[in-house]
Amino acid sequence: MNIVEAIKNEAVKQGMSLAKIARNLGMTPQNFNNILKVDSIKFSLVQKIAEVLNVRIGYLLNEADLLTENSGSSESSIQFSELTAMLKNKDEQMDKLLVMLEREQSTVAELTKALKGANIRAEKYNGYTVSKLKDVG
Repeated sequence: MNIVEAIKNEAVKQGMSLAKIARNLGMTPQNFNNILKVDSIKFSLVQKIAEVLNVRIGYLLNEADLLTENSGSSESSIQFSELTAMLKNKDEQMDKLLVMLEREQSTVAELTKALKGANIRAEKYNGYTVSKLKDVG
């Protein structure tokens, strides 16, 4: 199965019509159906469709890849497998970066809270501004 069939399957799973997807993409249902009839579909459009369906593009590509593998392999499905593997790796890297960002935000929040508990006073000292922390706790 190809990416178009994977998109259609996901739409059915979610109870979303192709016409609704088309409207969410800002195109007419007829234009969208014509695009889906072509054997190839632009990657940028697949990305937008994934956003409309609220799934990761890797999910759609993986679904298409699994369905292709079940129906017999070809040179294009091998290339598709490689692309899917790269996207899965990208998704894993993004997840790791999000975890790191959440930790950093937590650290910033803790520092902000600690600074609110202290008096900060700036004084001039030999032409330099010096910040002094005075613990009020």
